Amino acid sequence: MLLEFSVENFLSFKEKTTFSMLPHSSYKEHLEGNVTNTGGNRIPHVLNSAVVFGANASGKTNLIKSIDFVRAKLLSSDSSDINEKFFKFGFSKICKDKPTSFSVVFLTNNIIFDYSFSIHYGKIVFEKLLRLENESKKHWKPLFERSESLAEGIQYFNAFQGPKQTIFEKTRPEILFLKSLYEWNNKTIRDAYLWFKHGLMTITDPNEIEGIGLYGTLQDLIEDDDTSQRIQKLVRNADFGIEEIKVNAKNVEFSDDTKMPKGFIASSNLPGIFIDGKSSQIWDANFKHAGIDDNGDEVFMSLDHKHESLGTRKLFALSGPIIDILQNGITICIDELTCSMHPVLTKAIIDMFHDPKINKNGAQLIFNTHDIYFLNKKIFRRDQIWFTEKNKNGATELIGLHDYKVRNDEALGVNYLLGAYGAIPIINHEDLFTPESISNDE
Repeated sequence: MLLEFSVENFLSFKEKTTFSMLPHSSYKEHLEGNVTNTGGNRIPHVLNSAVVFGANASGKTNLIKSIDFVRAKLLSSDSSDINEKFFKFGFSKICKDKPTSFSVVFLTNNIIFDYSFSIHYGKIVFEKLLRLENESKKHWKPLFERSESLAEGIQYFNAFQGPKQTIFEKTRPEILFLKSLYEWNNKTIRDAYLWFKHGLMTITDPNEIEGIGLYGTLQDLIEDDDTSQRIQKLVRNADFGIEEIKVNAKNVEFSDDTKMPKGFIASSNLPGIFIDGKSSQIWDANFKHAGIDDNGDEVFMSLDHKHESLGTRKLFALSGPIIDILQNGITICIDELTCSMHPVLTKAIIDMFHDPKINKNGAQLIFNTHDIYFLNKKIFRRDQIWFTEKNKNGATELIGLHDYKVRNDEALGVNYLLGAYGAIPIINHEDLFTPESISNDE
């Protein structure tokens, strides 16, 4: 579970900015559903969800992108291509000569890890990993620290086990040491690395949600009977009028001169093509709709995937990944989750993360939106609501609703639109049709 994330000198984040999933102990609203009890002493409770509001270009997406950058830097097969030099805060000459820094505090397998690193023009100039058992009364145990200021470039601590200096010597300056240790099968850091690999998921482009989730959903419908039933039930309960989903898989062969990448490719007239070497499968999905004819009798009609609405296709594509996320306690960060979906459908997804009977393993949902329907204390606690706003220097400031004095009966959505919490666009419409703005070149 994500506990805290900090970013500095990356995209619109100039100063160190921290996003937290730790609940305020004084807040009692939605304690049962919106918070997971970890059973530990150090971090007894963690929030199951968070939502970020803000004007366009205020930095909402950049928060998700910064988390995605850390994950990609660790997991990419060639992370040397993931360079921060194009992402440094652009309105400051000082920032161009400063490193970009990240810090992630997370809980996995009842162990709390604090992982941080700094990167400067592609080179890792600082990296550190600490560990703390959630039930322990002791202090943090540092595992390793990497820094240019250290005589040998790396320092190990007593808690670290396994081969040491040889791995560091073989680690290129642009590669994270945590990544190298995992590739060398070091067991001390295994849990930490696997959380980034399997416990964290990011979607930074709302237009890619359908393509990213579709393959997994289709695969589950074909290969996993239990998950298939859950997907079918989820879509039926979404009130689309859909009674059943059928997926057909057709094997196709490509000629020797056809070069197609391995993976899943979205198609304009088919849900997609899964390609593995020269052979592939074309998957087609049909949705069985129920209706009433002129005589009052129940009738059924089958529609291809491409004829369904964008909202239906989006929820369908997300259904497989969401079920997997909830079953395995994954943290997912999504840019513009609400795009193309009715607020009630989005709320149904949120409710699953807030239902302890469904979310048994501490899955987390973090998303941003413009929809003030979700600026609602009946859905989120105050410590789950965040705002992004650009200051006079063009830098993003991340502010929690808990930083404001909010009355219990306060209409959050109305007050937000009135500017009570900032994070809204300011548009001077009076200048659009003033005489000075109209050309006289006629």
